Amino acid sequence: MNAQMFLEYIQEFRKYDSNIQSQTIAIFIYIAINEGKEGVPMTLIASNLKIAQSSVSRNISILSKLKWNRKIGLNFVENFEDPKNRKSKLVRLTNKGKNFFSKFN
Repeated sequence: MNAQMFLEYIQEFRKYDSNIQSQTIAIFIYIAINEGKEGVPMTLIASNLKIAQSSVSRNISILSKLKWNRKIGLNFVENFEDPKNRKSKLVRLTNKGKNFFSKFN
């Protein structure tokens, strides 16, 4: 990806949230690249991106349907309980998130 495309991608995110942080964008891209059929464990996101688990949770909230402060989120991802480990949460893109990612992939 060249610098112009990178800037355009960030500007697309800013259409949805003018104050979006780079950490939120990084988490979205990580999920989009690695989601597979079952989703991505939130602990894996934290580990691989070297981000605190609490920050991952906050950013997932921003990317989800409802933010942690009960405001409407971006609805790009959904999180759910891992059927193999009830203590673990998985994340995957929603259809809206897939459509958004496909603009640049």
